[in-house]
Amino acid sequence: MNDVFESLQDLLRAPNADYAYLRSQLLYKRANMTGLEEIRCTMILRLAMALEDFGEGQAGPADILALLRQIIRAYARRLEIHHSLWQHLSSAADAFGLQTTIAEHAPTLYEVRATAWEPTWLPNTDHIDELQLRRNDQTAIGDGLIAALSDGTFTTYQSEAQKIAVQESLFAPPGSTHLITLPTGAGKSLCIQIPAWQESQGGRIKGGTTLVIVPTVSLALDQEERAKRLFPTAFGQEFTPTSLTGATPEATRTAVYRGIEQGTLPILFTSPESLMTTSLYQICLDAAHRGTINRLVIDEAHLVETWGAGFRTEFQFLSAYRKQLLEASQGQLRTILLSATVPASGEKLLKKLFGDKDAFYSLRADRLRPEIAYWFDRADNLQQRERHVLDAIRNLPKPMILYVTSPDDAADWLYALKGQGFSRVAIFSGDTRSDERLRLIKAWNENRYDVMVATSAFGVGVDKSDVRTVIHACLPENIDRYYQEVGRAGRDGYSAISLISISKGDFDQAKRMNRSARISKEKAIPRWKGMLRTHRLVHEHSDIILVDTNATPSEKQEMFKGPSNREWNEHTLLIMQRAGMIKITDLRTDLSQEELDDSVQQEEISDEASTWLQIQLLDPYVTSYPDNITFTEWFERVRKQEVDAIHNALNALQTIVTDFASNQAKRCLAFSFAQIYTRSTTSCGGCPFCRQIKSAPYSGLLEAEREGKLYPPLTENIPMSLKDVMGNRQQINVLLDEPWNIPSAQSIEPLLVQLVQLGFQQLILPDTILDDNRWCDALIQDLAHCTDKPHLILPASWLTNDERPIYPVPTIAMYPLADDEADIFHQAFRRQGKRCFQHIPVLTIARRKLFLRSEQGTFINRINGLSYSLERLQEKLPDPDELVF
Repeated sequence: MNDVFESLQDLLRAPNADYAYLRSQLLYKRANMTGLEEIRCTMILRLAMALEDFGEGQAGPADILALLRQIIRAYARRLEIHHSLWQHLSSAADAFGLQTTIAEHAPTLYEVRATAWEPTWLPNTDHIDELQLRRNDQTAIGDGLIAALSDGTFTTYQSEAQKIAVQESLFAPPGSTHLITLPTGAGKSLCIQIPAWQESQGGRIKGGTTLVIVPTVSLALDQEERAKRLFPTAFGQEFTPTSLTGATPEATRTAVYRGIEQGTLPILFTSPESLMTTSLYQICLDAAHRGTINRLVIDEAHLVETWGAGFRTEFQFLSAYRKQLLEASQGQLRTILLSATVPASGEKLLKKLFGDKDAFYSLRADRLRPEIAYWFDRADNLQQRERHVLDAIRNLPKPMILYVTSPDDAADWLYALKGQGFSRVAIFSGDTRSDERLRLIKAWNENRYDVMVATSAFGVGVDKSDVRTVIHACLPENIDRYYQEVGRAGRDGYSAISLISISKGDFDQAKRMNRSARISKEKAIPRWKGMLRTHRLVHEHSDIILVDTNATPSEKQEMFKGPSNREWNEHTLLIMQRAGMIKITDLRTDLSQEELDDSVQQEEISDEASTWLQIQLLDPYVTSYPDNITFTEWFERVRKQEVDAIHNALNALQTIVTDFASNQAKRCLAFSFAQIYTRSTTSCGGCPFCRQIKSAPYSGLLEAEREGKLYPPLTENIPMSLKDVMGNRQQINVLLDEPWNIPSAQSIEPLLVQLVQLGFQQLILPDTILDDNRWCDALIQDLAHCTDKPHLILPASWLTNDERPIYPVPTIAMYPLADDEADIFHQAFRRQGKRCFQHIPVLTIARRKLFLRSEQGTFINRINGLSYSLERLQEKLPDPDELVF
């Protein structure tokens, strides 16, 4: 670590430094670094790039001073800087807390030190920029899949929760829906990547497609880039994970369509709009008919509730399309809903939209962010806030996001920052063009910018792990948006900073933004009448109709048709669906004459077929007469509940900010977040209340809680080779002769690998054996060559703890060595076996003389199944013809 700092120091002492050379050296060294060492190296790399820019006139003195301060504070060391550089920086140094003296040994060098930032307007900031590890979850044993996926780099999962989440995705039953929550930075992406990698063998075979729905272009591109790294040997573009956006070149789009049609494209990342409003819609349905759409994944699934009910209605329309895919796949489609946090209301909605009978499962591993330390400021006026925020930008660590309300606000802040000498700053807002967004995200990820001035358009899917500071110079419209935006920081597990500064007028501005969140009944009723006026009947279904989502309101038939008109109609329909009046059953882009009532001619609808929705009238009397009081009451009840919730959320956030800014808070901020995220364990990286009572940052355990009925036997996972070997037998017992101890037990590692190659997929092994990391790594590296079927390794203690899931797939269960431990394991295995292993091959491995107190006898005399000695099994394994039990 020190040699990196010394390399920077040597260059800063030189009158003519080669910062490009330093940058290349740092990139090389960083490749072998992890943790704090890597983070600090990246800080110096960022400064080297900024100094290059400074020499070319593309960075300002403020950029350099801010980064110098950050490095001096991070290393707790002084820097010596040559006069030829410092003369361009010295005039503004005081504002960045930098003090200098002339070096005693060299009069051309200035010794620069950084004082603690202790502004009068923000208390308890003397340690605000200390860098500490805040997330330190215990790793969990991996398997051959994660080793193969990472080319041998990883043999463990980040946490037990991540391991279970991946297993849930791998072994999901056909037709099931799984809600999986993992905290930001906990590795949710593996739930997408590992199953798709296994099915396609890294893009080398035709394995089917995983459709991943993402909310933003930036997330699609980021996910694509990360996934591609895991498929380095894929057989060309049609076998490589790809994203599809509005900016995708036509040649790439053609290759994507061909990959889906042929079942070779392992993963496609796209938006709801791209899926629903282009030819991709029908291409995926046709592929599902052919059995080549494996799963539908909705990433950032919490947005289905918030964005789907607002300006991105396609999020809630996904539920209807998912049903079509499920039907087309003959019930084989798996659905995965991924998010970091889902409020109780969001989970209820997701279950309603995407759940089917008993096929909805949830795996909740929710934890509040332990990395973030929170600071609050309430300025007297806008001018004072500007002074406070500029002070913070100068002194807090980078990279940094400054969130504001509107594109105009973003432009004003950019102008202010430029006036302060910053150049490595940019704007990302709703007004930013698509091509410019791609350029900005790429430059941001490459450390070309230190500060991103942004509206809420920037954030979802911008997965930069080392963001150190998020500042809000505004009042977000609710706690959820605030928490999600704060969550852009500290994704590497190290401490990060949140500062929110509110001023007069912020509340009113946020209230105005919420005002049009739900359509009023006065506007909705004419829109529903307009859709009723132009509706079409569906053949042989009196309660199912087609409505034109671009129909004009009954009272304004001259209104211009277009995206805005369609959006408000869709808002109306979604509220009616949530009120229980209708159910959206199909999103129709093509309509055959056979499906329509005989009175409807195809030419009547063909010009605007893409705007038609098929809906079921759940109460035709109510929906047919929108002027009646029942319609109004049903509609208004749901609308009022949602509008009240929106207003209450804004009021709650304003109260929190005001209380904490004035030191009036009576409890830790984590408890306020826990009221929204009720399933989360509490964590706090530091808040005004905790600092006031001198309570240290704390982090709750990351525990996975699984809900849902037992999986049905996954007999489709049993290869024919294993069926042939097992014959009609369900259980085979392998007996081990004495003496038997840990080293001798570990000697059967080659046998375990052979059995996995034969078709066994679940290895349950004694904890005492798995405690040997070197042995585990060797087993996993060998299993990396056995990836044609998914498999997993579980410690025996997972079986004795019923809270952790095991799966109804071909299983090897090795009993613990000690009699008492083995008997506890045996009882748990017998209980689980009755639930999980009906018609599933099981191979047990136990000592021949093992005594089971619960059975009042030895294992060999009490357990059903054909028994083999270890030696005989090892003799038979090399010859499949001989290996028939």
